[in-house]
Amino acid sequence: MAIVVFDDELESSTILRQMVDGLLSQEMNYDIIEINDLSSLARFLKDGNRVDILVTDIVMPESSVDGIEVVKRLFPAESGTQILVSRRRVKEVPRALLERISGRSQARG
Repeated sequence: MAIVVFDDELESSTILRQMVDGLLSQEMNYDIIEINDLSSLARFLKDGNRVDILVTDIVMPESSVDGIEVVKRLFPAESGTQILVSRRRVKEVPRALLERISGRSQARG
């Protein structure tokens, strides 16, 4: 069973990986894979690797996409992958992105 920690910032992904490792991997015998760029994640999936749990950041300043877009592009609902989206500094999350996550529309009168 595999947990992928995906974040474009090495420091953040290392912290997330250590947290996940401490909470899950020892108890449930998961392998934790840390991936830091979209092309590597796409290649990992294309090579036939299964991801049971994806832990990803929301805001990725070093990437061309955010965490929500990563999930939409690479992890369709039928994949069965459980998704955990996080952010270390919530105040940095753009309002439009928060609205996408919560499912609220952006209709304005």
